[in-house]
Amino acid sequence: MTNKEVNYVAGSDASFSMAENQSQNSPPTPTTNQPQTIDLDKQEGDNVQHKKKRKVGEADESKADDSNAGDSGKQKPCRPKSWVWDHFTRDESGTRAKCNWCMKSYADDSHKNGTSNLNNHLMHQCKKIPKHVLDPSQTTLSLQEGSKVNINALVGIHFDIELCRQALARIIIVDELPFSFVENEGFRHFMSVTQPRFPLPGRISIARDCLSLYMSEKHKLRSMFTKTNQSVCLTTDAWTSVQNINYMVLTAHYIDQDWKLHKRILNFCPITSHKVEIIGKKIEKCLEG
Repeated sequence: MTNKEVNYVAGSDASFSMAENQSQNSPPTPTTNQPQTIDLDKQEGDNVQHKKKRKVGEADESKADDSNAGDSGKQKPCRPKSWVWDHFTRDESGTRAKCNWCMKSYADDSHKNGTSNLNNHLMHQCKKIPKHVLDPSQTTLSLQEGSKVNINALVGIHFDIELCRQALARIIIVDELPFSFVENEGFRHFMSVTQPRFPLPGRISIARDCLSLYMSEKHKLRSMFTKTNQSVCLTTDAWTSVQNINYMVLTAHYIDQDWKLHKRILNFCPITSHKVEIIGKKIEKCLEG
């Protein structure tokens, strides 16, 4: 009896036991993997749909990043704090501000009011505020001599410590004043009234400023003579002092593009004598330096 016939016998215990013994004695039959059918169209469709969802997600994220970057780029820079808040103090409600000098109160709602009324109070109405603490960026109209035409013109100027130091050094040089002039009591009182914000230098500092102004003007003059076809007339003057020392001054005269005559002292030096040969050699040495 074969295994196939034993398996088809119904209701017989012997047949079942024989089939079991036969199955135990027989070698195991190798199991083969049955081929599975895969729906490629469905899998490709799922992949395409997954890719579409992924692209949509990436696009949404990129749009969100771009929108965030755009929002951050469109943010306006914070405006600098107004100078009036150095002299006003807000109350606890945040809707009014009080002047620190005269205690006058003004409306100051950040959504309704600006700082124009506070600025106007400090500039024109407050009588207790010192004038040297007013708006440093405020320009003042002043009559200044024109550069091309010899007429006065209104020019907006503002306070600058460096320009004031240069102007003071020019006063010392042009008017031939001693360096100790800046330490005189009368001059210091005059400056405390006219411009209290200007810190007055001492005699040593003003001497450095004069030397710096001299080097600056020397560089400008040399650059003008070398870069332009400028005609210059040189003049010498020599004399003997009370101490029996010979001096010579070398002066340059020239006319600029605006037909304005200029006079510049190039050098002032001692010489051994007034002879032509010595003066000529001295002029060459002065022009080389």
